[in-house]
Amino acid sequence: MGNAKSGALSKEVLEDLKTNTRYSEEELCRWYESFQRQCPDGRISRAEFE
Repeated sequence: MGNAKSGALSKEVLEDLKTNTRYSEEELCRWYESFQRQCPDGRISRAEFE
């Protein structure tokens, strides 16, 4: 999980997030796309996280 560079959340991860959070598929996808634009290498620093 998290190591794939496919550009989209895997169906498995998306289903897990939808099942275990209150967020919709659309919202999760928007957040993920935003993260990819802000952190293209897939990493976030402690300062950026805070």
